[in-house]
Amino acid sequence: MKRLALFLLFFCFFHAGSCEEIVVCPDCPISTLASAVELAVDGDDIFIKEGIYEVSELVIEKAISIHGEAGTILDGNGLTILYIHHDSVSVHHIQLQNVATNYVEDRAALKCNDSDYLSIHNLVIRHVFFGIMIEKSKYGLVEHCDIQGDANEQNYLESANGNAIHLWYCEEMTIQFNTVMSHRDGIYFEFVKGSLITSNHSEGNMRYGLHFMFSHDNTYVRNRFEKNGAGVAVMYSSNVTMIENLFINNWGGSAYGLLLKDITDSELDGNVFKNNTIAISADNTGRIVMHNNRFERNGYAMRIMGNCNDNVITANDFVQNSFDITTNARTNYNDFNGNYWEEYTGYDLDRDGVGDIPFRPVKLFTYITAQAPAAIILMRSTFIDLLNLAEKVTPVLTPESLIDNNPQMQPVNDNAELSF
Repeated sequence: MKRLALFLLFFCFFHAGSCEEIVVCPDCPISTLASAVELAVDGDDIFIKEGIYEVSELVIEKAISIHGEAGTILDGNGLTILYIHHDSVSVHHIQLQNVATNYVEDRAALKCNDSDYLSIHNLVIRHVFFGIMIEKSKYGLVEHCDIQGDANEQNYLESANGNAIHLWYCEEMTIQFNTVMSHRDGIYFEFVKGSLITSNHSEGNMRYGLHFMFSHDNTYVRNRFEKNGAGVAVMYSSNVTMIENLFINNWGGSAYGLLLKDITDSELDGNVFKNNTIAISADNTGRIVMHNNRFERNGYAMRIMGNCNDNVITANDFVQNSFDITTNARTNYNDFNGNYWEEYTGYDLDRDGVGDIPFRPVKLFTYITAQAPAAIILMRSTFIDLLNLAEKVTPVLTPESLIDNNPQMQPVNDNAELSF
């Protein structure tokens, strides 16, 4: 909120002395956007009336606002439409379309470089390689944009599809209330710091709904990641806060809701993971607090590798998952405590809501299926149930230290109906 207020204050101050509105239409004295931009000075507002305008590689180097009315379309004819190289530029209420795939340059509907205090909102973007690319910029806002690419069964190569919203070397950015679909990655962050991603809907993207690389001190909250190749990947980053997001129906041979790779000092709070092949896959993560999350009807609720240390997994609900926890190590250096496990069959004689005997969430059967995947056909058999029970009583192969000493008798969260 502080970041957004700063942006609005700066933008309003800069444009307080706006000179005039420049109107563009086919029958107007100014009939092209290029002519309007050439005439404009800092603070001017360019209004584009309804119509289809061919605009390719138009460079914006002035602090101006560009907007249109219903039916205003800028067609790139295969090339990047707008290059923005100036602070305090606003582009809104326009449709941008037709930017072709190129294997030499990253073409996009909007390419912004060294552009602080950007305001990009209420855009419709269709049939483009990259949607919005922002590089080396600060204090920008991208909101209420509808970005849909062409990734499908006929156009299935990752290299032929760019990202819907792509940020590189940026700081203090806000990405909110956008719909991003059918691209390589829905939202991509690389070397981005101190930014907020909130209330976005990322669906049907080939690779990730959200992709973090080397991006620290960021927050994403109340986003929906659905039916992506994999939901979210957070890699080589620290101090990432993930609150009340919905990871749903990310299903496939190598799909997961959330991948944590080389992550430290971060938090997952109040998220819902539902119908994912693997809800969370954690590899070389440390000092992560995972609490108040719900894992429901996933193949694996959590796959946590042996190189994960000092993570705290507490007050989470594990419901109707095929496997709650799997690991590749015999030792455990993480704290599982106070979670609700639907498969817990212990008792609570003192009725304090906490099970009187510990719970071991790792099944022996996970080791069997890892060695012989075809054994999954035996999953619901009585023999396997007995095998798992025997391993819980006397652990031989499963990690003896991976145990919840205070299993809850009832679900501990009220986020089961989280949806947006």
